[in-house]
Amino acid sequence: MRLIINILTLLLLLFLYSCKQDCIDVDVPYTEQESYTDTEQETIKLEYNIENGGLYHKRIQGAVLFSENPKLEIYCTVRNISKEGGEFELYATLSSQGDKIDFNKAAYIGAGETYMFDITKEINPYSFSANIEVDTWGINAPYVKVEKEVTKYRDVTKYRKCNTCVENCGEKYKKDSDIPWWGYLIIGVLILGLVRWILEKLRK
Repeated sequence: MRLIINILTLLLLLFLYSCKQDCIDVDVPYTEQESYTDTEQETIKLEYNIENGGLYHKRIQGAVLFSENPKLEIYCTVRNISKEGGEFELYATLSSQGDKIDFNKAAYIGAGETYMFDITKEINPYSFSANIEVDTWGINAPYVKVEKEVTKYRDVTKYRKCNTCVENCGEKYKKDSDIPWWGYLIIGVLILGLVRWILEKLRK
């Protein structure tokens, strides 16, 4: 009789546990931030150095008898120290004895290259013979668009394995009962204990 009771107990426990075995492994989505490299355009101003001390000027004598007017020459050496090439511009205004003359010249200078601006203009034979003043001068550096790499972040959907009996895998996979497997085991033991007690009473 005891053997029959034990067999019935085992069968009932297996039945209760099998009823609980709707456990499955499912793919549950989750979001994770992922870094990636992108290319953006940026506008930069090219950098330069003035070589050999700055701007220089000199008066070149003409030949009046041959109708050749004198000239005023300015020159300046510029080195592009940027990684990009661009068009640089030299501008200057010189004055002397009430006369004034403007100079302007643009030239392309490649990355890391050096260029000497040299501008010559005819002047009045009786001007710029003394006290030549540089009123203003400078270099206009260009703005260019360059591409640079930047690190950005985006949300990426990934999946992980989730066992419906071990953890909460979300509302989609939520079970009808929240009783854990050991709860069913305790209930089964209590029921079978009650059955055994009844059967032993009947035997008496």
